[in-house]
Amino acid sequence: MASQRLIAIAAVFGLASTLLAGDGEIHACVHKNTGAVRIVSATAVCNANNETTLTWNTAGPPGPAAGFRVLDSKDDLVGPLLDFDHVVRLIDGHWFAPSVNKSGFVDSGLFYLYESTDCTGQGYVEYNDRIPEWGGSSLGGGSALTIYYAAPPITVRTIQSSRAVFSSGVPQPCLGPLSFAGVRVGIPASATITATPPFRLVD
Repeated sequence: MASQRLIAIAAVFGLASTLLAGDGEIHACVHKNTGAVRIVSATAVCNANNETTLTWNTAGPPGPAAGFRVLDSKDDLVGPLLDFDHVVRLIDGHWFAPSVNKSGFVDSGLFYLYESTDCTGQGYVEYNDRIPEWGGSSLGGGSALTIYYAAPPITVRTIQSSRAVFSSGVPQPCLGPLSFAGVRVGIPASATITATPPFRLVD
């Protein structure tokens, strides 16, 4: 279990790489067989053997022109569909990609990052500069989801430990020492989004 948690933490840190140019568009490569979507930079070249290039504009509010959309039981827009289980939402001036299914929002848990080796002191969350920002840290699910993100000022720190928090409320052990240097973090800020399940897909 410890090794699995370490892999999960490493994956979280790996999400911080800059993938997109600031051109107002989202660029992706879509696998021809699985439909898996990779968000890439504007200059990236998709694999012509098994991927298709996809580009869409981020300007303006999500609407019917965005293609496939997810609606709730009241026919209110949950968000344009990004891939199999993520929608795009503008929250507190940030574009996020929260997870969804037919039953509503799906949480991904929250990872607090610490400079100490024992999960004491100020807890941070990792800054993410992708467009849209990744779907979690998030807690809740169903009709309400609280998304956590790094609030300015963003600082660079050496992360020595981490603790996961999940909506189940089951205490998770402190994971450390980690010694991840050069991690961009901020103090957690949060915003809650709501909708009324069940969710459905429309075009």
